[in-house]
Amino acid sequence: MTAPVSNPGKKDWKEIIPVRDSVMLSGVQGFQDFYVLVERENGLPQLTIVNLANGTKQRISYPEPVYTAFPKSIASSRRNSFAIPTNP
Repeated sequence: MTAPVSNPGKKDWKEIIPVRDSVMLSGVQGFQDFYVLVERENGLPQLTIVNLANGTKQRISYPEPVYTAFPKSIASSRRNSFAIPTNP
């Protein structure tokens, strides 16, 4: 939720991360110009980058199913790490 500092009452709250039944929000990490949603969908972690200036969203895609994913920060840039178990 967000609200103006001058009038933070409940009637002025605005939802910025809507609830979705099929997605578990496990974290939000803020950076200088964007924030990252750490979510779990269909049992797999997902990272979604949301631009603070215009609200555009970009989901990080992976070449195979990923079982561990988390955002990292270096100054105002963005990086992410992920692990894919090796198939026998």
